[in-house]
Amino acid sequence: MQINICCPYPQNLLLAVLGVDGIAKTMPADIETSVDYALATLENERSAQIIRLRFRDGCTLGTIGLAFGITREGVRQIIVKTLRRLRHPSRAGYLLHGCAELERLAEQRIAEKYGEDRASLLRREAQAGFSGALLPLHDIPDAYDRADAVLRRSRFQTVEEIDLPIRCYNALRRAGITHVWQICFLTPKTATGLKGVGKGLCEMIRDTLLPMGLDMDDGLLSGTPELEEYARQRCRMWEKDAVS
Repeated sequence: MQINICCPYPQNLLLAVLGVDGIAKTMPADIETSVDYALATLENERSAQIIRLRFRDGCTLGTIGLAFGITREGVRQIIVKTLRRLRHPSRAGYLLHGCAELERLAEQRIAEKYGEDRASLLRREAQAGFSGALLPLHDIPDAYDRADAVLRRSRFQTVEEIDLPIRCYNALRRAGITHVWQICFLTPKTATGLKGVGKGLCEMIRDTLLPMGLDMDDGLLSGTPELEEYARQRCRMWEKDAVS
């Protein structure tokens, strides 16, 4: 697999993912942070490591293969698969526009939907000391900080307000899941155990969550029983305030 040696990292990675026609003339100022964020959304940390070794460090397929105990062809296949996953719109947006710009657009949509006062409230909350404004969700170690991030990023939306296939929506509703934050309290294993949700639909749900900086649980939220009631109370307060 050839790498464009004329371009430094991460431009060479963007070329491999988006192609010459897909790259903006001016890259986002936070492109390195945005690339790290997109790589952090990959389920397999090994895939992200291999991408960095290949594109950032310029390692050969053989060298990478020796480090991970796999063949050159195995490394090549992992890179091809990972580049394909990075092309998914939910990840490519971070590479093309950057985290800061996507966050700005998200705030703009909130202002249009709830009014500028509500958008300002969300900004103040984000600046009030909650950790992980742009961190991958699973990198937020404190359970309550992570729950706050889930609630803030989900905007307290209902499952009807996000773009899910109808069968995903029906399966979640049958399980009593009405809000996006509740999906983030499910582990992938729990989600695939719901009636009508298999591994394929679970991945579709996770891909829908990704642009919001959300994901299913790795056990931290569901392993802290009082958090669900905490989230429900905050959700009720939000909805009551939004109506008033």
